[in-house]
Amino acid sequence: MKKILIVDDDPVFLILLHRTLLDEGYQVIKAEGSQEAISAMESESFDVVITDLLMPDIDGIELTQRILGIDPKLPIIIITGSGYFDKAAEAMKIGAYDFVAKPFELKKICTTIKNALDYRKINSGPPEGRGEKSV
Repeated sequence: MKKILIVDDDPVFLILLHRTLLDEGYQVIKAEGSQEAISAMESESFDVVITDLLMPDIDGIELTQRILGIDPKLPIIIITGSGYFDKAAEAMKIGAYDFVAKPFELKKICTTIKNALDYRKINSGPPEGRGEKSV
């Protein structure tokens, strides 16, 4: 089962997204802010992170940098309100996988997650000891 970390300072949004992703068959961990997300990243591994761009403690750009410092190949999906597309583009320049603008249809985020999981699978390479061996 794929594990997703969702990060947002809005508890209502977290609950909605959490329920949606559970219904899609994912294991979901919620973090109500960047500090909680960093703690989760240090103790668990995830297949995708979804984070809000604007948060009071550490914004999504700095959080993206920190997460990629822990797991450089982890796809990070940025959630942003309209009017902050330049910030979302900045996050992508430093390594975020994609962004989705609020408000969005839940189907859109689910499709973006599936694409991110495919991306991670392709870019993670074969598991240790299972790749081709040179003779």
